[in-house]
Amino acid sequence: MNIIPPCKDSIIDEIHNTREQLAELYHNDLVAYSQAAQEHCLALGFNLVGSPRLQQGSEIRITRSLSDL
Repeated sequence: MNIIPPCKDSIIDEIHNTREQLAELYHNDLVAYSQAAQEHCLALGFNLVGSPRLQQGSEIRITRSLSDL
């Protein structure tokens, strides 16, 4: 059986490093990270809207219209 070794990808490495840094910064608390991300997006002027398919407060989507750019 041929086994293909995983290739080294700098982009994937950067994604993993960023995730590890955020996990350390927020002590692996996904709720704290999510709240900080929402606050950051609001500070950038993004509109946060809820999904009508889910119960209110269980999901937030980030939208930005082209006119805002």
